Amino acid sequence: MLLNNSGFAQEGKYHKFVKEGKEWTIYNCARSIGKRWGDSLCVMCGYDKKYIIGEKDSSSNYYHLNIKSNYADSLIGYIKEDTLAKKIYFALKNKDTLIYNLIFDFGVKKNDTVKIQYIDFWYEVDTICLNVDSIGEIDLNGEKRRIFFSSHFTKLNNEEYYDTLFWIEGIGGNYGLFIYDNGYDNWHELMCVKSDNNIDYKSRGSILSLFENCDDSTFKGMICSYVEKLGIENITISVYPNPNNGKFVFENMTKESCLLEIYNLQKTIFYNINANVGKNEIELNFPSGLYFIKVILKNDIKILKVIIY
Repeated sequence: MLLNNSGFAQEGKYHKFVKEGKEWTIYNCARSIGKRWGDSLCVMCGYDKKYIIGEKDSSSNYYHLNIKSNYADSLIGYIKEDTLAKKIYFALKNKDTLIYNLIFDFGVKKNDTVKIQYIDFWYEVDTICLNVDSIGEIDLNGEKRRIFFSSHFTKLNNEEYYDTLFWIEGIGGNYGLFIYDNGYDNWHELMCVKSDNNIDYKSRGSILSLFENCDDSTFKGMICSYVEKLGIENITISVYPNPNNGKFVFENMTKESCLLEIYNLQKTIFYNINANVGKNEIELNFPSGLYFIKVILKNDIKILKVIIY
C-alpha cells in the first residue's frame, strides 16, 4: 500500500466499474435478529449471493442489476456510472420514480466527507456520511488501483460502534457492491469480482477456505458459533489503526487488565494475552483478512473486528 505525501495514490488509469456481465460474489451471515449479539456471534451463515450486471436498457444509460442467491434470482434495480465524475449510482426497481442513489464516489480526496446511500438488509435506501481517512494503492493482476479507507462509526442504543470500510476503484467495497450499515444483525463480505470470465478481485481473507473457490457456492463448513451472551457496560477499549498491517495498539481504558483473544473466521484462536490497563502494542504475523478480537473482563465480553491487509 503506497501513499504519496499528499495522501493520494498516484493518479493513473481510471478503472471502469459498470460492465455488462460483471459479477460480485458475497458471503452472507445474519446474527440473531432483534438482538445486538444474541446467543452467538452469527446464527445464519454459509450461503453466498451474486449481484450480476445485465443488459443495458435501450432507452437510457442504465444497466439492469440482478441478484442470485439461495432465496432469490431476479432483477433488483438499475446501475449506472459517471466515468468523468467517477461516481456509481443505483436505483431500486418497483418505484414510481427511479431515484439514483450514490453508492460509490471514486473521485474523493483524503479528508473529504461523502454522503453514500446504502441498501439495508430489507433493500431499503438510507444514507451514511463517510470520512476518507486515507487513499492508497493496491496491485490487482498487475494493475495499480486506488483503495480508499474510512473508519465509520454508528450509534446503536446510544452506544458508539466502529467499523472499517474500504473500497477499491472498479471493484467495490469490502462489503461488496453496496456499503452495508446493518448494525449487528447482518454481515456481508465480498469474496470476489468477476468480469469477462476473469477474476478481477478475490478476498485476501480466510473466508475463501470455506468455499471451493471464490465464485463457487459450494460451502464447506459453518462458522460463527463461539461467542457467548455479552454484557459490555464495563468494557471500554479501542483498536487503532484499523485496518493495519498486523501492527496496532489495543488500548484498554477499563480499570483493570482483561483477557484478549484473536480469532479467525473458523473460530480458531490465533493469539491471546492478558492486556494491561493503557496501551498494549500488538504485532501479528497473520495472513491478510478479517479477524475478531474478543475481550473478556470477568463476566463481560466485547467483540471487535480488525482487518489486516
